[in-house]
Amino acid sequence: MARLRVGSQDFAREGRRQSSLLHAMQFVHDVQQAGPARVGAGFIAILTLAYVGAFIAFVPLLTLLIPLQAAVLAPGDKIGLLSLVTLWGAVTASLANLGSGWISDRTPGRFGRRRPWILCGLIGVLLAYAAIETANSPRGLIIAIMGFQFAFNLMFAPLHAVFADRVPDDQKGRVAAFIGLAAPMGAASGVLIATPLFPSSAARLIVLSVLVSACVLPLLLTWREGPSPPRASEPTSQPRRRLSADFGFVWASRFCFQIAASVVGAYMLFYLADYARYADRFTGETVESGLAKLIAISTVLTLAAGFVGGLLSDRLGRRKPFILLAGGLLASGLLVFAFWPQWPGPLVGYILYGLGFGLYTT
Repeated sequence: MARLRVGSQDFAREGRRQSSLLHAMQFVHDVQQAGPARVGAGFIAILTLAYVGAFIAFVPLLTLLIPLQAAVLAPGDKIGLLSLVTLWGAVTASLANLGSGWISDRTPGRFGRRRPWILCGLIGVLLAYAAIETANSPRGLIIAIMGFQFAFNLMFAPLHAVFADRVPDDQKGRVAAFIGLAAPMGAASGVLIATPLFPSSAARLIVLSVLVSACVLPLLLTWREGPSPPRASEPTSQPRRRLSADFGFVWASRFCFQIAASVVGAYMLFYLADYARYADRFTGETVESGLAKLIAISTVLTLAAGFVGGLLSDRLGRRKPFILLAGGLLASGLLVFAFWPQWPGPLVGYILYGLGFGLYTT
């Protein structure tokens, strides 16, 4: 009889486990069928603001402040030092982005999956700014940038997942058009800190710290993340095969795009100084101010291309034609940089690059 009771208890436990699993699978199926609810203007505003803060965190740092610091720490080999900084920063960013995205997917708790990691990343970014300012050797700068890239991606990967979590398919183009503001606004912050109002790197990093915090905190303080959905244990193999093929093409596309964006962002200051000879052509102008003006022009074009492309892609229900056009514009801008360094070649290249960048990111 005791053995029979034990067997009955095991059978009951297995029944409850199967029932729970079926409930979880049905929950996931229902969520997938229904999709996320439509988002309102308030959520779009705070999500866009958080994206703007994320781009402010890294765009002026990597395009202006780090090249200037590399030139100070290694005046005879500034490009070599900047290349090492970029390389080790990219390796750290790649690993941190994958890891933080993976762990945020699996984070339970009443504070949600994304918000705790976004907050930790924000705190880490502010601490990394202090480390960058105090770096007094090439090795110190490399280590500080690795710390920054780790913290930034700890913040950015979960933030990027919020878009997929909350925005339904029929709003993605429109919301992406607003989020597309982030890249040009991040670039515009570089114009701000390049002004004579902020002559030192310490003052510029303080301004960035204030701007980033002001942009990201509203999302953390006002957005209430819903409960994490249960995870089904065995997805079918056919959708997994389709996902892997499509994901591979998208990943390769973004990888190539990111190479272009990284090269332009990291080396444009030195390109203007050493190849375009900007300061020699425009007496009394600094290379930093020249870069700021190019970024300002590119910002306007990026905003226009992003909004028009995002709205049209929603209206037409197509993405690929816009992505192909963006790739062609980006490639054209890079070719102009390569073969026409004399002014106004850099201006023409930046116009083409800005249009392609805005269209692609949206």
